[in-house]
Order: sequence, then C-alpha cells, then structure tokens
Amino acid sequence: MRTRGKVLRIPTVDPGLIMIQGRQFKFSGNTVWKSEVEPTPGLVVNVELDRDLQVVAVTPVPESQLTKDEQGPAAHQPSAGKQEPGSLFARLAKKIRGMRSSARERREPERRS
Repeated sequence: MRTRGKVLRIPTVDPGLIMIQGRQFKFSGNTVWKSEVEPTPGLVVNVELDRDLQVVAVTPVPESQLTKDEQGPAAHQPSAGKQEPGSLFARLAKKIRGMRSSARERREPERRS
C-alpha cells in the first residue's frame, strides 16, 4: 500500500519515525530510505507499506507535488493585507455584507409606512 506521511524523527542509532494518518511507523534509514536527499523532521514522504503495515520504502515528495495541507500552516496564510478569493475570511465578510443589506431592505419599507 502506498500513502503519504511526514518524518517525525530521522533514523540514527534508533529507528526513524513517520506519522501517517495519526499513527507512527518506525523505519530504518539504511534499508528503506530510497533517496539521496537526507531525511529531515517535517519532510513529507511517500511511504510503501507491506501487508503487515511495515515500512518497506520511503521517498521524499517533491515540493511541486505538495498540497497546501502538506506544506503546513504558512501555506494557508495569504500575503499581508490580501485576501484569497476562497478564504474563510473573504467568504464570511461577503456573507455578513449580504446579511446587513437584507436587514436594511426589510427595515426601510417599515419606515416609509
């Protein structure tokens, strides 16, 4: 089975640790690490697991293939002063403006009567 995980601890004297969907898996750097790039904590990796859920191969995921979730919290924050069109803040602001204008429209006919 192939999945993605994140390196928690690099293998030295003790085995390394990878977090996959909330579970920790041990790995040995000299046998399952399949890259010239050294493992580092926080590195997003592709992990091959066997039927017994033992790590059999680990390779780093190229940065170009990472999603915002895998890049960490900094990837979710828009540039200073800018709002991303689909951001939660932008959607909430639009909804609040719509609620205010609807309330205003409901009150105006009452004032004229």
